[in-house]
Amino acid sequence: KITGMGFWDFWMDNFNRFDLCIVGLSIIEVLAIGGSAIPALRSLKALRSLKVLKTFRVFRIFKMFRYLASLRIIGEVILSSLGSFISIAVLLFLFLLVFAIVGLHLFGGLRDPDSFKYGVDDPQLGGRASFDSFYHSLLLTFQVLTLED
Repeated sequence: KITGMGFWDFWMDNFNRFDLCIVGLSIIEVLAIGGSAIPALRSLKALRSLKVLKTFRVFRIFKMFRYLASLRIIGEVILSSLGSFISIAVLLFLFLLVFAIVGLHLFGGLRDPDSFKYGVDDPQLGGRASFDSFYHSLLLTFQVLTLED
């Protein structure tokens, strides 16, 4: 692509720079993992963590926003409505907190502590949730809100 477009035309496009970085890091990672005859590169453990950077390839999909006007309009609408969504999410979280506190005060401590069975009644292990602590109260309120279990 560099030879076809010329270096400066290639370098002016930000997506081309992004692709160049991804390809360069992938080549370094292949050399570091074991495809290299240079032992110094194979011994660098830090270069093996470059596998995580391959996930940035997903961002190449944003190139389509440049060419498809209808997709660009949808993206702009989603971004403009993000502020309203955040406000609604904060309001929902406040309701969740309020009802968790109300449940904690109304229903907390009603269970017999001697009837607790480890692994069955512990909500962290997938057991029954209760209003005995704030964490478990919040967890139970979230389960009721999402209609889970």
